[in-house]
Amino acid sequence: MMHPLSSDQVFLLKSPIKMQAPRMDSQLAAPSLSMMDEIWFGEFAKVFAPYLPNIWNLTPTEICPSTRWRRFKDSAKVRFCCQTCGHGWTSMKGRVVFWYFFHVPYCEGHVQFKLYGQQCQRCNNGMFEPAMWYPEEVNKVLCNLYNRIGQTYYGFVKPPIRYDRRAGKPRTQHNATLCQACRDGECDSRPRAQGQPTKVVQYTTTGTTTTTTQQQLNQQLPPPPATVVNTIAAPPISVRKVLTRT
Repeated sequence: MMHPLSSDQVFLLKSPIKMQAPRMDSQLAAPSLSMMDEIWFGEFAKVFAPYLPNIWNLTPTEICPSTRWRRFKDSAKVRFCCQTCGHGWTSMKGRVVFWYFFHVPYCEGHVQFKLYGQQCQRCNNGMFEPAMWYPEEVNKVLCNLYNRIGQTYYGFVKPPIRYDRRAGKPRTQHNATLCQACRDGECDSRPRAQGQPTKVVQYTTTGTTTTTTQQQLNQQLPPPPATVVNTIAAPPISVRKVLTRT
């Protein structure tokens, strides 16, 4: 069972991160796959530095670590390049899933994350190509994660969550049959199967129970994140070394 931090642990921490608008510089290309490790772990170290002296570690994974871990997923614009034929494409549905857990006795937190990929439409060889994330999109999803963790463990009250993405106009619509996140049930854009009933949600306000459909409820909420991506082939890396440098 996870416990919130005590008040003497909270006062050392900063407030939620204020979100900034994404950069719209069209000349900023997606970095190569060889740079992905440096970008993800470097941004994580900077974004999570305010949680010191609590240490947070980041590790890639392929599976959910444990049911005791909390879960957060997010989306971004990403770019893909087929390693077989060289075909390149962009997607507004780059998907990342984070699992996080805070070990209170040691004041140490752990984050594991999985990136999802897409198949090349030309080759259609069943291989999921890894995504190349733009640095500002990496920063956005990590700031969202920082604020969600702050809400879970550090007493942040309704911290901001950004749902916007880097500007872009993909040439084709999202193809769920080529999407790894859709295959794993992590893509919000998956079409509802024919004949599947509309989910009905009941909630209580001031003693009155109201019934509404999921579609009606979604219209009242901000648009959710979306889809896609593949994991970084990197060994587990701890941010402890990065955060404690002098």
